[in-house]
Amino acid sequence: MARPLTRRALDTGAAGAAKTQVALPEVVGVSSDMVRVRHLAILAARSDVNVLITGETGAGKELVARAIHRLSGLAGRPFIGHNCATTTAEMFDSEFFGHVRGAFSGADRDHVGLLASANGSVLMLDELESMGLAQQAKLLRVMDDGEVRPVGASSLQSVSVRFLAATNRDPGKMLEDGTLRKDLYYRLRGLEIRIPPPAARSGRPTSRWGYRRDRGPPSRHRRPGRSPSEARSPSGCSSATPSSGHSGTREVTKAGRPWLSGSIAPR
Repeated sequence: MARPLTRRALDTGAAGAAKTQVALPEVVGVSSDMVRVRHLAILAARSDVNVLITGETGAGKELVARAIHRLSGLAGRPFIGHNCATTTAEMFDSEFFGHVRGAFSGADRDHVGLLASANGSVLMLDELESMGLAQQAKLLRVMDDGEVRPVGASSLQSVSVRFLAATNRDPGKMLEDGTLRKDLYYRLRGLEIRIPPPAARSGRPTSRWGYRRDRGPPSRHRRPGRSPSEARSPSGCSSATPSSGHSGTREVTKAGRPWLSGSIAPR
């Protein structure tokens, strides 16, 4: 039985940042938006719903998808990832459904498709925007029926797959311009996690008292003559903050600090 998705209030303050950072060390960041991304990833891991992850190229969508899988009940099973931009319309059926030997010229052996490979586990569809409407309809049919027929085969195979889809485009705009089927969008969007661009990653968590921790408490809560950093630091020294000048997660990962940020997608 699929585990339902239950929403809880998100603690985007320092306490929430610390708790979620322990659970997802590969997804680093202290801004309130970043804490929300980790909260949503943990929420997704505790359920079996499909997840749609959006954000610019290099924002860290696959990092989040792998973190969800690692924390989920399917962690012991393989994570199957596929870049939709690498599959042409002509090769879609063979790539996703598989084929049997002799199904077409050059098919000298059986081939297990992506959906059968991900049976009982997770299939991540990266660059979803590259999938054509006809192929989207075929994928939707599998999601509805839970069955695939390899090219050239006479029988159906049952599959149970959890989908984690990622796109660098705004799904709303894709729906408007007709490049994304609405029914597929709603099937993939059991939960949506939106990762903002690198330029929007700076910031600090908001404390439960309503002020930003980097600015310190209101002046009436500080002793006269003390700066905000002194008011919160026993030594009176302010701590350095990481630079946000990197252009993307891939660059920062090479430097050893995979910074990300995110926000709850609007409902």
